[in-house]
Amino acid sequence: MSNSSTSRRKMLAAQEDIANRIVDLAQRKDMTVYQTVNDILEQALRVEELGMSLRQVVDERWMLERAQETGFTFTIEQLLYRVVDEAYESDKEKYAVIWREMGHWYGKYYQAKHEKPLDAFR
Repeated sequence: MSNSSTSRRKMLAAQEDIANRIVDLAQRKDMTVYQTVNDILEQALRVEELGMSLRQVVDERWMLERAQETGFTFTIEQLLYRVVDEAYESDKEKYAVIWREMGHWYGKYYQAKHEKPLDAFR
């Protein structure tokens, strides 16, 4: 973002309710409305330049937060497969029980959290 005091300004129009929310956001962040709008627009352009949409970024961030809050973690895929395969081969019955228990627990969790639990996975 350019902080040059000689930068030219251009007016943009927005719906009143959205403009009011921008004003509130600027106040909460201790920024000017001008700085806030420029920050928002710069990030929107950055996302588009990466070949994504803001909706996609927000939706994916939401999914990451839900995954973390339900105990999911990120790991190296090949490492995970190897460890799981070796553990399963060492005691198939034990790990089949663990998988069933986890499936049962997550099924109950999503059923309690979502009106349409299967939609949570889409």
